[in-house]
Amino acid sequence: MSVAVQANNGEGYLSSIKKFFNQYLQVNSSPVNSSKEKIAGMTFPAQNKPKNDAIPQNSGDSQSKEKTVPQNPAAIILPHIATYKISLDKGSVNDDIDDANGFMTIKIFDTGDGWVFEQNSSLIIYSTSGEGEQVNTNVATWQDYAGNHYRFNSRTLRNGQEEDVIRGEAHKGAEKAPGKVIYHLPNYAEMDIPHETIFPLHHLINAVQKAMLGNSVVSNIVFDGSAETQEAVAVNTVITPAKESKLNIISDKPLPADLNKVWSMKLGVYPLNSKSPDPDYEIKQDVLNHGIIKNMTLDYGTFQVIATLDKIEFFTSN
Repeated sequence: MSVAVQANNGEGYLSSIKKFFNQYLQVNSSPVNSSKEKIAGMTFPAQNKPKNDAIPQNSGDSQSKEKTVPQNPAAIILPHIATYKISLDKGSVNDDIDDANGFMTIKIFDTGDGWVFEQNSSLIIYSTSGEGEQVNTNVATWQDYAGNHYRFNSRTLRNGQEEDVIRGEAHKGAEKAPGKVIYHLPNYAEMDIPHETIFPLHHLINAVQKAMLGNSVVSNIVFDGSAETQEAVAVNTVITPAKESKLNIISDKPLPADLNKVWSMKLGVYPLNSKSPDPDYEIKQDVLNHGIIKNMTLDYGTFQVIATLDKIEFFTSN
């Protein structure tokens, strides 16, 4: 089986699922293993709690309306574990892919000095010849409240065999100096990032804040470390006014009352300093309050993949 699609480095919590599919689609030759291997979560030791817990406001959105929105991350991000069903959009057409199914879990919790984001995914994609391949990924990141420090770690298994491990850290520069990214695995490497760069959860928090203000456009420079020596990217997010959410999901307790609306967001991802009006790729997502993603669509041109929220559990972090 041979299926190919151009891989693009993604952005934040979304690039990990995009990477997940690209790992499969770049090169395929082996049938699926019958057993599903569970990937252990990878987290990082926390740093000392920073003095400033404000959320950076680096967006280039339209003028804010006179509304009050939470500035404390704890008021935006609600610790939770969300489970998603992943499927191929049957409305899209690809000559090599017959079907896709799997699941993804996203866990976000407060460590007392920052936020951990962890994603585990398991997917089987079937070719038109009937063969399938299983790819499991784990992505774990930590970033401090102020958005000055970030650690990232990812692991990919293909048919039970480890394919790659990426590990590193990033730090914002003092005053207006460039920030620094250090990769420890698979190879040691250093690179600079613009001072105004923000990290994945701060981008999500910023988008939710601006959506609550009624803004329609948010622009940020974002770094997430989903690929070796990946540079920061420019992300332009177009936000549609909130609609009633109409949730139909399994939950371990009554859903918060303020999860009654959802914003549709379309993210265009561009290389830094790009002069092209067209992004490298786009990601569509519906986002509830508290940074909970209701569903997302990844558009590969000839086909689309959909992740739909199926179950959510809320918890209190230690």
